[in-house]
Order: sequence, then structure tokens, then C-alpha cells
Amino acid sequence: MERAHHHHLFPYRAIIVFSLIVLALFLAGHYYFTTEKKQISIDQQNQVAALTGIKVGQISAWLMERKAEGIFLASHPDFIRLMKSLTTNPQQEQIREEISRWLATIIKNHGYKEILIYNHKGDPLLLINDSGYSVTGGIPAMKMTDGIFPDSITCLEHCSGGSLPKFSLEFVVPVKDNLKPVALVVLRMDAEIYFSSIFKEWPYQTSSGESLLSWMTSDSVQYLFGSSGRIKVQSSHRKSEMDALSRKVMESGTMAMIEAADYRGVDVMANSRQVPGTSWKMISKIDTDEIYAPMKRKAVSVIVYLAGMLAVVFISLALIWKNQQVVHFRKQLEYKSMNIKAEERIRFMNALLEEVNDAIITFDKDLIIQSWNKGAEKIYGWKSEEVVGKFGGGSLRVDFPGSTRESVFRELDEKGFWKGEVVHKRKDGSTAYLLSSTSHLKDEAGNVLGIITINKDISEVVQSEKVKNAVYRISELAITSRTLDEMYAAIHVVIGELMDARNLFIALREGLDLISFPYFVDEKDSKPEPQVMGNGLTEYVIRTGKPLLAKPEDIAYFTNREIIDMVGPVAIDWIGIPLKIEKETIGVLVVQSYDPAIRYGDREKDILVFVSEQIALSIHRKKIQQELIEAKQKAEVSNKLTSALLSNMNHELRTPMNGILGFAEILMHELKDEDSRSKAENILVSGRRLMDTLDAIMDLSYLQSHEVARKFQPVFVGPILSKVLKNYEQPLRRKHLKLHLDIQENLAILGDEHLFQHLLRNLVDNAVKYTDQGSITIKAALAAQDDKQQVVLTIKDTGMGISKENYAMIFEAFRQVSEGYGRKFEGSGLGLTISKRILELLNGEISLVSDVGQGSEFTILLPSAQTVPVEVPSAGIDIPRPEVAVTGPHKLPDVLIVEDNLVNIQLLMIYIKDLCNIYTTLDAKSAIQLTRERKFDAILMDINLGPGLDGIQAMLEIRKRPDYQDVPILAVTGYASIGDRERLLSLGFNGYLPKPYDREAIAVALQGVFG
Repeated sequence: MERAHHHHLFPYRAIIVFSLIVLALFLAGHYYFTTEKKQISIDQQNQVAALTGIKVGQISAWLMERKAEGIFLASHPDFIRLMKSLTTNPQQEQIREEISRWLATIIKNHGYKEILIYNHKGDPLLLINDSGYSVTGGIPAMKMTDGIFPDSITCLEHCSGGSLPKFSLEFVVPVKDNLKPVALVVLRMDAEIYFSSIFKEWPYQTSSGESLLSWMTSDSVQYLFGSSGRIKVQSSHRKSEMDALSRKVMESGTMAMIEAADYRGVDVMANSRQVPGTSWKMISKIDTDEIYAPMKRKAVSVIVYLAGMLAVVFISLALIWKNQQVVHFRKQLEYKSMNIKAEERIRFMNALLEEVNDAIITFDKDLIIQSWNKGAEKIYGWKSEEVVGKFGGGSLRVDFPGSTRESVFRELDEKGFWKGEVVHKRKDGSTAYLLSSTSHLKDEAGNVLGIITINKDISEVVQSEKVKNAVYRISELAITSRTLDEMYAAIHVVIGELMDARNLFIALREGLDLISFPYFVDEKDSKPEPQVMGNGLTEYVIRTGKPLLAKPEDIAYFTNREIIDMVGPVAIDWIGIPLKIEKETIGVLVVQSYDPAIRYGDREKDILVFVSEQIALSIHRKKIQQELIEAKQKAEVSNKLTSALLSNMNHELRTPMNGILGFAEILMHELKDEDSRSKAENILVSGRRLMDTLDAIMDLSYLQSHEVARKFQPVFVGPILSKVLKNYEQPLRRKHLKLHLDIQENLAILGDEHLFQHLLRNLVDNAVKYTDQGSITIKAALAAQDDKQQVVLTIKDTGMGISKENYAMIFEAFRQVSEGYGRKFEGSGLGLTISKRILELLNGEISLVSDVGQGSEFTILLPSAQTVPVEVPSAGIDIPRPEVAVTGPHKLPDVLIVEDNLVNIQLLMIYIKDLCNIYTTLDAKSAIQLTRERKFDAILMDINLGPGLDGIQAMLEIRKRPDYQDVPILAVTGYASIGDRERLLSLGFNGYLPKPYDREAIAVALQGVFG
């Protein structure tokens, strides 16, 4: 009865709701259209006001332009002169014509109707229009306001009567000379010509929009111009007779927004604004019917739409109410039918849940198992009757990876459900990895009755992920482990996480017949020594190259048939997996069990097979890595020994050569006998040739066996080239070779100065050596190469030339075009090899263009550097030789020579005996003691001083004394490889003099010290 009563009341409630909806829609519509009308009114007012402002601005600008023209006339000296002449001689024809020419142009350019000229009293003198000029006999005189000559330009308005009033403007321009009135010029124009275009413009399409220009007097309003043409004059002495719009415009101020009926009797929205400097008002108006017409149409459409919608809703409600009566009785029948079907569905679902593969288990509030489907029997191994009624937490031994038991049950209480992974124990003791979905069982009142859980077996997926992760970890061991033993132990740990692998060893094949055991962990056996391959299970797997799972019966079978020989304790289960690189078996991974509780099967064998390939690769890579490390260590030791040998050879050869070349040079200059002097010169030339060869060999060895230190900075080409060419003055003169230089000023490369100088010396030496007659041309300039600024340096000679097939050969070490016993030129054949290596260090390139008998041209490309203005020699090689002043009354400086070679001491003393007072010592200890006893002006320090302290240590010890902080100490040494100079200077030496040196070199060094 209660349900029927509810349906009986439904139509009345619907009618009330329907009525409220209609009222709400009416109020909302009224509010919407009121707001919309207000907003439209505001927008239209803004548009009309903006339009009025624009038109007022246009008229004001036009008036200002007219006044500007008047100012131009009134201030122009020539025009003032003409006006004075006219007022003085009004009958002179020439003046009239000249004024007419002046003003005719203004009339033509600016649209004036005519121009009148009056004298300062207001009497007319001249009239000028398009036809020319005429004497103003019939024109009345100008009326002065209060009889006073105007001071500024004045705009006068005229409007004739009639049905179509005629409106004109006059601009009265006073002309003065030194503030003295001269004449009046009246610029008269028909304003309709200009204003009509302004009023016809309307910024958007409209049917009623109109602009009007009104002229207000005390008792009348005259509309001068409008959008539709000239408007009739409306005038009245009584405001009540005017239309509402005119009356409100007359009463308004300079600016107003008006809503009233216009002269047509139509309601309009208008904006009125005063034109500055005039008695005019600009009015822009539009009919209110046009403004609100779209909104009215929209309102009608909305009302019709709502009426139709409400009619449909009302009819629908009536039909719904009628239908409810039918549905009510129909549901009574359906309800009974649904109860029957629900009972059948419950029985079906119970049967279905019983058969699914997932484990579906229910527990009461005390976690006692209430139900256990067949899927649970398959996963766990227990039958339903074995576990129902027992405590689930004890039977299953639940573990929650990544969570705690407390957090799981807390989330279950808070949310009513929990999802995640669980780990259970099966009946046989094995581990089951499950994906669980657990929720509360509740009655109709919401009280918790127990728990239901659905568990999906994901053991295979988890195990697969573990194996994949193990392979990845093993692959990383080749990089992360420090030694092979460390990697073997880590592999054992990884395999132990996949299976019980407490007994594991790795056997590797060494050569053809040997086998070693680099890793061996066994609870019943000790690690065997490397041995000749026998006939055991391990050797069987190596020979066959196939995995082997051997159980006790398999081992007995192999042993009885003498396929294998058993060695050591017999395992219960034994798995051997071959370790292969490509198809070659390099060893065996073995896991074995002696415990009956730990048994292996195909699952464990498959796991080991899966990881064995990566284990083999990791072992192979680690062995190669260790071999490379050992080879690198041996190479570094060898490199250090080579460097030390080269350095010592360099020093030991240069030290005696210093004496040989030095005394040969002295003999050549001091011997009087020509034959003896020639022999001394031969010794000097041969020694220098030997030194050139030594320098080339040492340089090449250093460049190939060292990481050469480079200091990249701007290096100017001109100064370095001049320094190099200075050493070739004598060979150039001897061969009568011409030298042509074309070096761009302030040209600089980005490179190392010492290496660049070495490069130029080798290339110039090559050109001089292979050119017997003709010339050598050296050019250097900046050029763009591959979007980069580079320095292009060319060295061209007229020498013997090189055939194209020998281009590559000349850059090889110890190779020359002319080789063998009959070769034509001397030298080691290393110059161009060293040059190419230096260019690689300087990020440069070298190319060659040559032909036999036509000379050679080497082109060098080097990175350019930003230059700054400096004084750079750009041509010529006449650089003054440094000289040391050796005469004069002043005291000679005291110089200490520290040198362990007596020959070199004698040579130095001969070279500098006239330049300073000489003191000598043979070792570092004595040198340090001498510096404590007296103050020297400079010290020439050898580096290799035999046993005890060397020259570097002696220099550092001397520098500790305050009085020797600024004393120049020069390194005089046989260590002259690339980089030695920079190294010694960086340690604290003030200069560097390599052995062998000549008289000039030591003189230059001392000049650098003493100035």
C-alpha cells in the first residue's frame, strides 16, 4: 500500500516541480535580458562616443591646418613685404599680380573659394579666386571688433537662411610688421566641400546611424551638415517648440550622452560633443529600435523555444506518470522471477569458482579456513579436507614481499581490500609466488564476517624474471669486478639466489690437454691443482659440449660401462653445463648435491643453461681485460725506460759534442794556416751534421713516444719566421739563392710557439738543402677554409722537385727521394716526418705540389688566432745580431759556472772571458756553498752534475736564499728534447741554453741576462 501511495503522489509533485522550473526560467530570462540590454546600451554608448570623438578630432585637426596656413602667411617676410607695398600703393598692378600668384597656389592646393585682402583699417583692397584677382569696389569694409586690429587668426562662421542653408567659413589672418598692423587677409571657403565627406563616414553598417554638425545660438539650433546631406535650419525662440533631442543638446555642456526623440519623432541614442574653438557641436545618433532589435528577436526565439520545451516536458511527465502505473505491476512479476534466477546463478557460480585454476580461499575473522577450491588444491598440494577448519596463517606460512603483515591488515581494515604479491609454502615445502586480491566478507548490515582471497600462481613469471636479472648482473661483473677470483665468487652468489648451489666449481680448459679449477667450493672435496684432462664427468661435458644432469643411476650407468672414471666423493645429483664462446667449449660450470633433501631436476639444469652463455662471455672478457691491463703496464714500463734511455743518450752525446764543436769553431777562427783552418772547419761541419741527425732522431722519438705538452696561444708568424731565417743567412749567400717574403702583417696562428718554430725550421731547411740555384719564396696570409679562418703558409723553391709517386714516401721516417749508396743529398730523411707529426699536434695540414726539375711547393694550413696590433717584421732577414758590450770603465759582472765536464768549462771560459769575471765549480754542493760565501750576478748551471744533487736541485736550494731570489740562473744542458726547455723554465730557471752552443749563442744568453 505504501508503494502504491508513492506512485499516486508522483503527478502532484511533478506539477509543483514543473511550476518551479517555469518560474525559475522566467526569472532567469528576465535577469538575462535586463543585463544584456544594459550591456548593449553601454557598448553602443561607447561606440557612439568614440565615433563623435573621432569626427571632432578630424574637424579640429582641419581647423588647425587652416590656422597653420594663416600663420605661414602672416610670418613670411616676402608676404609681409608685399602687403606693405599693397597698402602703400594699392593701385600698382605689378604688386597685385605678384600677390595673386602667391595666393592662387594656396587657393588651388587647399580648396579656398576666394581670398580677400583688407588694409589695417578694414578697407577692402583685393579679391583673389580661381579666375584671378579683381579690385573690391563693391565689397563692404571689414568690421573691427571694438575697432581694434585683431592679434591672432580668427575663424568666422556664416550661414545663410532658406530651406537649404548655405554655410561658409572665413579665416581672418592679421599681417603685422614689427607688431605694427599692416593688412588683413581673409581666407574664405565653402565648408560643405570638406565636411560632407566627414559626415558620410560611419565605421560599421547601420540603417539609422547619422552624424550632425549643429550651430547653437541663444534661442535656436541650426543643423549645418549631416550624413544624409544638408539639414534644414531649425530655429525657435521657445525651447518647448523644439524636438527633445535639440532641446537636450542645447542644454548640455561640452560633452553629453542623450536618449530622446529627434526631429523625426523617433527615439535615438546620441552623443553630443563641442568642437574646440568653435560654437559647433558634433552629434552622432542611432535609433534605439535598431540597437535593441537583435536582442528582441533573440528574446522571441528563446520564449518560443522554452514554451515548446515546457510543453514537451509537461506531456512527457503525464506519459511517465501513466507508464509508472504499468511498470509497478510489471516489476512485481519480474521480482519473483529474478529471485528464482539469482538462486540458480549462485549455484552456478559456486560450481564455477570450484573449478577455476586460481586459488579461492575464505577465512573467518580468526583466519580459520572456511572454503578451499580445486584451484587451491592444484597450487598448494593440500586437499580441501586437509586444510578446512585449520588456521591459515600456520598452514600457508604467509610472507608479503615489500610489506609487513601489520601494514597489509591495516590497509585491509581501512579500505576493505588489499592487492599485492604473497609468498606461500606448498605441501612439499617448495615456494609459491602468488598475486593476491583480498577483501572483507560482510553481511547486509556491513558487519565483517571474514576474508576472501583470490591467489594467482606467478611462480614461473617470478622465476623467469630472476633468471633474466641474474644474466644482467653476471654481464655487469666483467666491468664491476676487479679480478677474476672476485668475479667467480660473485657468480656463485648470483646462482645461489636461483637455486641451492652450495657446492659449485668452474673448470677451464687450458690448451689442448690441460684443465684448471680457478674457482672450487665443495663441502667434501678440496680444490684440485691444474691437471691433464682425464675421464671424469667434467671432461665428458667438455668433450661432448652438451649439458648433463647426472642422478645416482646415471652415474652408475656411466661408471659401469667405463664411459667415465669417478674421482672424489660421489654426488647424489650432478649438473655440468658447458661454457662456450661461439661454438668452442672453454670450460664447465658444475653444481652438485650430497644431501638427499636437495635434489636437482630439469628446472635447475635449464636455469644453468640459460645463464651459462653470459658466464662464458664474462669470463672471456675479464681474461682479455686482465691481459690488456698487464700488457699496458708492461708498455708503460717499457715507455719509461725508452724515455730515460733517449734522454740519457741525448745528454751523453751532446755534452762531448759541445766540446768538439766549440773547440773546432775556436781553431777555425784562430789558426793562421789556411790548410789547418780548413781541417778545423771540416770538423765543425761534420759535427754539426752529426748533431742535426741526432736532433732529428731524438725529436722523432720524443714525438712518437710521448704525450707532447702543448700551450695553445696566439703566435705571430712574422717574428718566428725571421728568427728561423736568421740561421740560414750563410747557406743562402753561399748558394746565391734569392729569398722572397710575402707575409701578411699581424698574422697569427693559434698554436704552440716552440712547435711552430720547429716546424718552420724543418721546412726552411728542406727548401735550402734541395735548392742549388734560383730562389725560395715564402708567403703567409689569412684565408677562409671550410667556413673557418685559417693561416695559409706556402714555401716554394726552385730545387730538384719530387715526382708524384714519391709524395707519400718523403713523409716517411728515414726516407729520401735519393736513397742508397749513390744518394745525392745528405741528411737523415726525418725533417718532413717530424713536420707532419708537429702539424698533427697543431691541428694543421700539409700538402705538396711538385714535379721533377720544377721545384716544390709545400702548403701549410693552421688555425688562425685573433690578432692585436704589434710590430711584426714582414719582410727581409737582415735582423741585427745581438752583441754584448764588453768594454767600458764599469765593473764586469761575476758569473758562476757549475759544470762537471772540464772540457766544457774550458770552452765556456774561452767564450766569455772578455764578458765577465768567471768562477767555476764541478758539483752542486760546492755551488751552493759558493753562493753562501759571495753574491754572483749570474749562474750558468749544468743539469746533469753526476752523483749527488743535480742542477735542478741546486737551483731550488739557491733560490731559498733571499739575496738570490732575483739572480738569473741559466740552464746550460745536454737535455735538449722537445719539451725540456719549457719544463726547465717552469721549474724556475731564467734562461735555457742547449748543448752544443757556439760563441754567438752564449753571447745572446748573457745579453738577455745583463741587457
